[in-house]
Order: sequence, then C-alpha cells, then structure tokens
Amino acid sequence: MTECTSRCKGEYCLTNNYERIPDYVDPVCADLRTDSKYFLSKKNVRATLLAGYSIGAFMIVAVMLVSYAIIFTTPLMNEEHAIYANVLFYASIWFGIFVLLPGIYCGMYDVLLKLSLGAKATITDLFKYYTSPRMFVRSIGIFVRSNWFLLGVGVMLIITALGSELARNASTETLKKEIEEIFGSAFILYLSVGFMIWGGFRKRIFIFLPYAVENPQVSLKQCFAASKRMNTAFFRKSFPNDFPVTFFWLLLSLLTVGILFVLHVGPMMMSKKINYYRSCMVNKFN
Repeated sequence: MTECTSRCKGEYCLTNNYERIPDYVDPVCADLRTDSKYFLSKKNVRATLLAGYSIGAFMIVAVMLVSYAIIFTTPLMNEEHAIYANVLFYASIWFGIFVLLPGIYCGMYDVLLKLSLGAKATITDLFKYYTSPRMFVRSIGIFVRSNWFLLGVGVMLIITALGSELARNASTETLKKEIEEIFGSAFILYLSVGFMIWGGFRKRIFIFLPYAVENPQVSLKQCFAASKRMNTAFFRKSFPNDFPVTFFWLLLSLLTVGILFVLHVGPMMMSKKINYYRSCMVNKFN
C-alpha cells in the first residue's frame, strides 16, 4: 500500500472494543487499483476466489436443475401452466442466489480478509457460514443488505411473469395491452429508480460487508451504522463513477455467461473492497 499519514479520532480504533461505533475514521491514502492488482497476485487469493465462485455456481445450477426436473415431470410442462413454470424457474434462481450463495460468498470474504493480514486460510474456511444456523442466517442478512436491488429485480421478474399471465387471460385486446404496459412500466421504473438509489446507498455502506464478516460478534445493525459513519470523502476520490462502471461490467459479464466475472470483474470488485476496508480500518490493527 502507498504510505500516507492517517488520523483516527475516538477510542474505537485504539482498542478492541468492537461494540463501539467509530465517530470518525480517516482512511489511508492509497492507490486502490494498484493495491488490488497486487493483492490478487498474492498466493492463494485467485485460487480461493475461483473455488468460491465454482461452488457458488454449482449451488445455483443445482437448484435450477431441480426446478427443471419438477417442471418436466409434472403438469407444469403443459402450456396452460406455463406461468407457474416461469415463476418456479425465476424463484429457483433467486433462491440459489439469496439463500444458498450468501454462505459461500461471505466465506470468500472471510478467507480474503485473513489473507490480507498475512494469516493462513484453507479451503474449509469457505464453509464457515454453514457451520451453524446463526452464521447461516447472518450470511443471508449480510448479503441481502448489500444486494437488495438485485433481490428486488428477482421479485419484479416474478411479478412481471404473473402480469403476463393476467394479460393473456384478459377479456379484450385493449385490456391486455393496458395490463402489459402497467407491469412493464413498473419493472422499468424499479430498474431506473432502484438503480439510482442503490448507487448512492452503496457508497455509504461500501465497507459494510467486510466489516460484518470480520466482526461476527457485532450485530448487523451496528455494522450497518458503523459503515454509514465512515468517512466517504476517500471513496468519492478513489471510485469516481464506480457504481455505473461496475454495473456495466456486470452486464458485460452476462454476455460471457459469467466467465468475464469469474476471471476479472468479481476478483477486482472483491479485492478493491478488501483494500478499501483495510485502508479505513488500518489504525485498528496498529
């Protein structure tokens, strides 16, 4: 990391009192892009990410295959039940993402946080959040708070599918078009408004996820409050237009069926967040 003078006011950064929310933290001035590339070049970092992504993808695909099996072996295969098949398919994807994936996702951050301090970590550490019901539920809470916009997209897809079925059964062509316009407009409105809100919201709690992962004894409410009170001036300086650029890369990743995300986008996103978190909390470890 680029060395720079840092200040930290309040006892929080000078003690191990994790329950205390910091009044102010001034991050170390670092070149996060360079630091992130360096961190990704360290031993076991990319291997950990590849393993985590592979396990997460397997979980999501497994749930999708189960939904396909249900659809093809039940009356849902019939055209008159297509709406229910679509709802089941969308629900299976978001179940995999927001119920099964959070544990391995938080486990990846836990391993990366250890590696960022020079500590040892093994592949079994990826499954830390599946070792107890409390940790499993905590991982879901962390993931949902960090990705509520994507959760909303899943809900809107299901609602839109139900709207399509309602339009299909409309008594007149005019009513059908009106129903389709209403549900279509609602989906577009959510995407546009939600995108802007999530972009601003994300900047305020950028370090929430690593902070919550590294401090499992602290409630998510306290972690959320702490992350909001961190100094954001460095974020604005270090991540100009970060959210639109990140969102663009995520969309581009879809065109490569996730390959670009696994090889570049995902690792860079996680590495930047880890390094920014360490910059914010550097005094805590000195």
